[in-house]
Amino acid sequence: MKKTEPLAYAVLSYVLDRNRNFALLKDAHYNKIQPPGRRLEWGEQPHEVALSMASTELGLPIEELKRFPPTKEISYQNTRLVPPPFQVQLEGGPHREAVLHYDFVYVFSIDRDRPDLNVRKGPDHKFEPRWFSLKEVEDRQKDTQWAPHADMVPTMHRILD
Repeated sequence: MKKTEPLAYAVLSYVLDRNRNFALLKDAHYNKIQPPGRRLEWGEQPHEVALSMASTELGLPIEELKRFPPTKEISYQNTRLVPPPFQVQLEGGPHREAVLHYDFVYVFSIDRDRPDLNVRKGPDHKFEPRWFSLKEVEDRQKDTQWAPHADMVPTMHRILD
């Protein structure tokens, strides 16, 4: 009988302004930029955590965050984006050998152009939130520090398609 690998779940919240810029944070633990998010704890609902993280980690008013228009199911590589709250991607990478890691991916929009993001460094290593266009993120892919995670650019393309 095949041994079942343990599962780990995280929630990521992509927030776009009205000009399709993404709000991202620096994560000193991985030396990467990434959307707000965190590991899902037992008993938590992914859609509630996604909204809370988008507001808490970016300093945006929760009442201004709107669910991105629902999408039909889209599959590419290891990722499946389906209408909320079931947007899930399987994360690959050498740091995830022991577990199968799934990200619940949520998309929110805010009807302003690059509003202020004012969150200080916290215990989860994330800091300096700011707005990035897709091109700015793509231009950082070869950076040795503060490049995006490998799955971010394809996910951002799918969100904007």
